[in-house]
Amino acid sequence: MKKSGLVFALWLVGTSVALFVWGFSSYGYFDQDNTWLGNTMPVTLPVSTLTHAPQKQWLLVHIRAEGCRCNRLADAHIETFDTDFAGQLIHVFMTVAEAEQAGLVVPATPMVVLFDTKSVKAEAHLQYAGPYASGPLCSVDNSVLPSLLNETIEPAGAWFNGNIKACRCIT
Repeated sequence: MKKSGLVFALWLVGTSVALFVWGFSSYGYFDQDNTWLGNTMPVTLPVSTLTHAPQKQWLLVHIRAEGCRCNRLADAHIETFDTDFAGQLIHVFMTVAEAEQAGLVVPATPMVVLFDTKSVKAEAHLQYAGPYASGPLCSVDNSVLPSLLNETIEPAGAWFNGNIKACRCIT
């Protein structure tokens, strides 16, 4: 009986450790290599580089890598945006290759880039680039994006939010 109890305890500990490691394997600094420190990413994006000309107040560029398990967490944010900011947003979905071809630097995915299109319709001005939220589960409650969209936070310039821990897949 003691031998089976020991085997069970070892199995339980081993499984718990494996699940913990697996669960947090996609969690870490969004821009872990600090690629945005020497940033050459444009802070304006010509509308001609996008597939749709923005006609709304905000342009959200969603950048995803196929197979990234964090994509499902980003879906909750997109649903919230569509509900809370109906009629104010246009969504553009890009692969990493498409984003890089448009001049965007993508350290990890899923990544969202927020552009303000209110003032000049020929150019979209970058407001935010980074993860949808912080934390291992990228909860909608931990997102800074609603505050940016409501304009309760107005960054002085483009905000490259790479020094934050989030669920991400390194590109």
